[in-house]
Amino acid sequence: MNFRRTLHSNNHTLVFNIVSLIDILLVLLAYMILTWNQAPASENTTEIELPTASSDSKKPARPPLLVVNISRSGELSVNKKPLTEEQLVGKLLQLEKLAGKQAVVIRGDKGVPYDHILSVLEACNSAGVATVGFTSKSPEASAR
Repeated sequence: MNFRRTLHSNNHTLVFNIVSLIDILLVLLAYMILTWNQAPASENTTEIELPTASSDSKKPARPPLLVVNISRSGELSVNKKPLTEEQLVGKLLQLEKLAGKQAVVIRGDKGVPYDHILSVLEACNSAGVATVGFTSKSPEASAR
């Protein structure tokens, strides 16, 4: 009586069948896609009378961006009107008082010395403007 099994007498290869697993995943995916769009629609069809807020809770309108143009010679302009640095600080202070959190976009010529851009940044800082951005051309626009 031989109770030992030899390794070479049992030549079965293990095969992992994933076809049934893929079928289950596809069924779950189809179910999720179909029910995903139905959930918000069913919430809105429920008959509920919503209460009215006691105060107007609309978000305040964002102030428009103030675009400061700097020419190659260092001249500043806002809305095509030339300004000095002192006038720019006054305008920024005025807009900051009226609208609060004013945003400034600096649009400088590529040949402008950095000192002129730095002076606009200092003007924004002295006026309390915390949001400052820079603009540039996109590569598609410069290729045209």
